[in-house]
Amino acid sequence: MRQLDDLRSPLAFLLGKTKLEKELSGLSPAEDIAPLTTGNVVLRGVPQAMADRVNQVLLEITPAGWIDRIILEETDGSRTEFRFQGQTEDGKIDDQSFRFVVPPGVEVIDGNFAP
Repeated sequence: MRQLDDLRSPLAFLLGKTKLEKELSGLSPAEDIAPLTTGNVVLRGVPQAMADRVNQVLLEITPAGWIDRIILEETDGSRTEFRFQGQTEDGKIDDQSFRFVVPPGVEVIDGNFAP
């Protein structure tokens, strides 16, 4: 995960594996942005590692501390928005959800590959 340089993957924030204050410069309430859900708070910051590519990141946070929405506004004018719902912590997932079935006509190569 440390090698992920792209904030378009909100994984680090969602897993709580990063300190927002450490990753986002100028982290502060975005009082000019209305949250989608009443009671939530929107925060604004600039990702230090990507300041040359991203103008700002907006995070919508629930009163319980969950991230409901992440908006990335990039320097080229593009905007990427992630919305989350039904989040649970330490949820149980059936083993069948991870069963891989090879599609017809697909070749499978087994082995260890060095980077």
